[in-house]
Amino acid sequence: MPLSALSFIKGNWVIGTFFLYLMVITATAMYTGLRALRAKSGPQQLITRTYVALTWMLTVGGIIMLLLGVATKTWLLAGFSTIGLTLGPSQLAFMRKPPSDPRYWWYEHLGGMIGSGIGAHVAFLAFGARRLIAGYDPGSWGMLAWFAPVVVGVVAINWAQAHYRAKFARRSSVAWASPAPNAPA
Repeated sequence: MPLSALSFIKGNWVIGTFFLYLMVITATAMYTGLRALRAKSGPQQLITRTYVALTWMLTVGGIIMLLLGVATKTWLLAGFSTIGLTLGPSQLAFMRKPPSDPRYWWYEHLGGMIGSGIGAHVAFLAFGARRLIAGYDPGSWGMLAWFAPVVVGVVAINWAQAHYRAKFARRSSVAWASPAPNAPA
């Protein structure tokens, strides 16, 4: 928020808008990841006014970033628009038809927390590392400092969710296959 405000004050509304969008992405991930822990009894507990507002801001932000990116030929903005254009509609679908899987909250928690980590790593590699690592120049990396954490994080989210879905499915099938305690073998 401070970087966004400073950019607007300096007259750089494109970067100010981008920083606001990054804040929405990170806030959505953090809120979803933390709220999921309190929403174990059902998806309706996750779908709060805050969740709905963040979902719409994410969706609209993705559209704005795409339009700004194309209009200004700033491919960083257009690339980051895919986050809002993917997650926003996914969360809207979640609200329209909540999952029936009782462990939905675990997958939402994993996605949100790893997503928050993506935001932290992008911020560090794009801005903070140059102050802490001698000779670090994110400009020489091109877009790698911006997109590598996103790619690694998305792979991590998909892997973790698939891993736990398989693990929970194995547990369920073992529980159903076990004979009753007093049943003859």
